[in-house]
Amino acid sequence: MSCQALVTTLEELVSQVVSSPSEAPEVNDIGSKLPVTDLCLQIIDTVAKLTPHRIPDNDGDFEGVVDRIDDAGVRLWNDTVRNRSHRAGGGCLDPLPHKREAAFYILRLAAPAKEDVRVIIKFSQLALKMGKGWLGEPVIEDFLILEEPLESMNR
Repeated sequence: MSCQALVTTLEELVSQVVSSPSEAPEVNDIGSKLPVTDLCLQIIDTVAKLTPHRIPDNDGDFEGVVDRIDDAGVRLWNDTVRNRSHRAGGGCLDPLPHKREAAFYILRLAAPAKEDVRVIIKFSQLALKMGKGWLGEPVIEDFLILEEPLESMNR
């Protein structure tokens, strides 16, 4: 599948996840119902298929679509921020951690190949937030001591 086609698939999957209610299944293009969690797994699979296109001497299309990839990741991450209050109670049935993980993979794919310290810090902060989604607030409180130094380094 071409880089352009994969990015279009990625954008369509993100649109389905963002537009669907958190607990309700979404209908995909072949008419079967998929829960948000399965759509997020498809997003991660699509990111894995896009990763080889990131190599500069591959097909050269990646640079032309990196902004679209980044926009999809930001859109999905922002959806998790808006919908935090509608959580299903935590755990693996809650779509929030699945959405955050999928968004994290998209944003990592779109990140510059040569990352500076600020980019590394930002992704560390996002990973910490992703961990909060999977583990819940009480479990991750021990790791929150990392958050303040990361934020001060990012300024």
